[in-house]
Amino acid sequence: IPLAYGNSSMGGCVTVQGTLNATQATFRDCTAFASLYPGSGGAIYSWGGTVALTDSLVLNNTVVRNGGGIYLLGGQATLNHVDVFSNTAWFTHTGSGGGVYVAANTNFIASNSRFNYNRIGWLGQGGGLAVYTSTALLVNVSADYNEGLNAADGGGFYAQNSQFTLQGGSANGNSGLYDGGGLTLRNTVTSLSNATINGNRVNSIGGGISAYQGSLALNNVTLNHNYGEGDGGGLDLYDTPTSLVSVTVNYNHGERNGGGIHAYRSALTLDRVTVSGNEA
Repeated sequence: IPLAYGNSSMGGCVTVQGTLNATQATFRDCTAFASLYPGSGGAIYSWGGTVALTDSLVLNNTVVRNGGGIYLLGGQATLNHVDVFSNTAWFTHTGSGGGVYVAANTNFIASNSRFNYNRIGWLGQGGGLAVYTSTALLVNVSADYNEGLNAADGGGFYAQNSQFTLQGGSANGNSGLYDGGGLTLRNTVTSLSNATINGNRVNSIGGGISAYQGSLALNNVTLNHNYGEGDGGGLDLYDTPTSLVSVTVNYNHGERNGGGIHAYRSALTLDRVTVSGNEA
């Protein structure tokens, strides 16, 4: 089922205030271009609804504000085998959630899905996925090759005041960012396992991950070949107790402190961790 070329103030393809179940659907080339609020949800805008997408594609949608592909405000959403590609939320300085924007106590679950090649605004957050005051469980999910406009946060994933779990997946090759090339985490309880955070670039701190005042647990994660022009080429921590188990932090570059890891006011526990070939 293709839904394409829609134009609305919210939800260029579909607006949901009830239930949306879609299988083998394509949402593409839709726009949410309202001059006033909300101007969000290029393909789908859900307000307290229930969204379930399976074997679907969200492609090349555009918004003025947030949620280039999907905007979720409360309720519940489940994505399984969904590709969210080449969506844009950068027509305002703060456009966030290039692929998916999640807020207001949404319960968000995604599996076997990809949030790749999306774009966010100059001061935007979350190239692939942005999560605010919500719960996100991601299983085998990638957020790769997303792009900001040089001062954005969280090229792959951004989470604030939330619970964020990634079990298998990646945040690789994201660019055009201020901090957190792979992930930016703010006041968030975060668990990452069986994941790669590689080849990201920022012009400030946390080439791979930037974490501020939350907690962070990494298990079987690689943080390799990330580049930052500030502290923590691989991982930058501020007031964030962190546990690393079976983690590699190799060949990262930071211009200031901690080519591999920079931990400020943060309790750091290492178990079977390799930190090598980094530069500062």
